[in-house]
Amino acid sequence: MRMLSARAAKVLRRRRMAGMKVAVFVSCCFQLVGCRMVPPQQTGGADSPAQVFAVVGRDVVLRCDVPGLPDLLRVRTWEWLKEDGLKPALAVRGGVELKKDKEADYVNRTAPLVNRSMELRGVRLTDTAVYICRLSLEDRRTLETRVSLIVGEVSELSVAVHRSEDGGLVVLCEVHVRSLELTLVMLDDRGNTLQTQTQKWVGPDESRPVRVQEKVEPGRENVTRICRWNVSEETEEKKVSVSDSSTSSGCSVLLSCLPLVIYSLLVTLAVGVFFGVKHRKRLPELWRKVTALTTTAQRVPYEDEHFTEYRNLDQMTTTGISERTARGNNLTRGGELVLGAEGSRMLAEKDLRDMSKYRNQILNVGRKLHLHPALIAAMISKQSNAGRQLHPDGRGKHDDNCYGLMQINRNFHAVKGEPFSEDHIDEGATYLIHLIKTVSSWRPAWSREQHLKGALVCYMVGLERERLNYPGDLDEQTPTQDFANDVIGRAQFYAQNQYTS
Repeated sequence: MRMLSARAAKVLRRRRMAGMKVAVFVSCCFQLVGCRMVPPQQTGGADSPAQVFAVVGRDVVLRCDVPGLPDLLRVRTWEWLKEDGLKPALAVRGGVELKKDKEADYVNRTAPLVNRSMELRGVRLTDTAVYICRLSLEDRRTLETRVSLIVGEVSELSVAVHRSEDGGLVVLCEVHVRSLELTLVMLDDRGNTLQTQTQKWVGPDESRPVRVQEKVEPGRENVTRICRWNVSEETEEKKVSVSDSSTSSGCSVLLSCLPLVIYSLLVTLAVGVFFGVKHRKRLPELWRKVTALTTTAQRVPYEDEHFTEYRNLDQMTTTGISERTARGNNLTRGGELVLGAEGSRMLAEKDLRDMSKYRNQILNVGRKLHLHPALIAAMISKQSNAGRQLHPDGRGKHDDNCYGLMQINRNFHAVKGEPFSEDHIDEGATYLIHLIKTVSSWRPAWSREQHLKGALVCYMVGLERERLNYPGDLDEQTPTQDFANDVIGRAQFYAQNQYTS
């Protein structure tokens, strides 16, 4: 009996061990299945992160929509960081933001929101990147999702009313957009959509116009139209009240003005006859003066005819080049560095011979865009030493991402034309004009000289509203700390050396 009992006990122990092995095996299988259902690193589609568009200078919210997040598990730590970043743009642990761990570029610019979203304030062009939202769960697993932030520029919204060929009134809404997906709509006063136009995102590119228009019939009462653009969750709108007198009240038909024209001619003739009789002895002298003025006007190039932007370069103040630029160009006289406006003129003169290769192209662009050619030449001198600082394929010797005479950054712009072509010069000059107009709308109280200097700084370091709030000299934000002042100093030289007509 004892032997049977011992054998029975041994068999029972073996059965128990086998049952435990089966239980462990089944448990592991369930764990494996669970791991497949919620992987350690859930990216939410690594090949196609969600796209979010943002306008330079505005605020944007990046949402952390992580798929597969169990409701019952607590998130211990969550953070946002650039895909190639070393430190997070935002990190939160236990509901408290970890400000000491934040990347320097995001200090005072990011804030946590509900559902682990991140608010990014004062968006910059350099913020364009793929961002990762990473969650650390209490069971030591990590989930993440990726969001692609695309930053671009939007010009001031323009609303105009004009008459069509048949005499009707037309409301035109227009805005220029760069590197963004933007929708422009026209609504009535009740919010009903009347017209809509969408500019799809096609990657970093040049500024593109978006327009909508509608013919209106005001009648006795004014008609209200609303123009509104939308970029992601950002929006801006303008209202216009249209009446039958919305356009200029000048004579639209010659016959309706005929009595006024005849009366004006008779009065002018009478005054001329009276003046001629009274001053008949002085007529020969007056005629000689008029002839002399006419001859002088024919000899002197009249800049207003072509160059309506920044004709008064010689009246602008400039501090010229900085010590950094002087050292970088080894600009010395008698063993001492040449600084200031004199240094700018010396550097411009060094580039004068090479610049002559592009003079006709520069003048053509200046006439077409109504921008002073000396200003264009000065930028080419500052950016590429009239082409001497470029590789044969147009890449900058100091920065492969910058292209052509105007050194346009290929990361943010779709370059146009060959690096030494008129098309390329046109693109750079057009972008400068866009910057001038944007800075003017942001800072209407500034002088035209300040608008130009602000635009030149933004040309070099990016168009961002907060850069214009810099308490010191705006140029201190540029790599050589003199970009705008040096360009103006060089432009003053070129304006005196055949770059005016």
